[in-house]
Amino acid sequence: MNKISLNTIVCQQDNLFLQRVDQAVVLADPRSGDYYGLDDTAGRIWMLLDGIRTVEDLCLEMQAAYDVDPSECETEVIDFLDDMLNKSLIRLVPISSAQERAAAE
Repeated sequence: MNKISLNTIVCQQDNLFLQRVDQAVVLADPRSGDYYGLDDTAGRIWMLLDGIRTVEDLCLEMQAAYDVDPSECETEVIDFLDDMLNKSLIRLVPISSAQERAAAE
């Protein structure tokens, strides 16, 4: 069962190294020594993980950028985020923290 739903707010873990290479994103996790290559689509999702947007917000932005069925987009985005969560590359953000971040911007 996914821990992530459309109402979930997630953000990137701290202390990850990021490098853009053409249209892709390369992540390095210094804790594990692992590297991850994200294609253009996954990289775009990654760059939107600000700890303020809900997964539903991410899906709406992806649907605006790509010609994709809303249901398929939701499934793909949630699967991607669930994988990133399992690898400890993202974390769930409590709604109160997200509201504080939004107010600070």
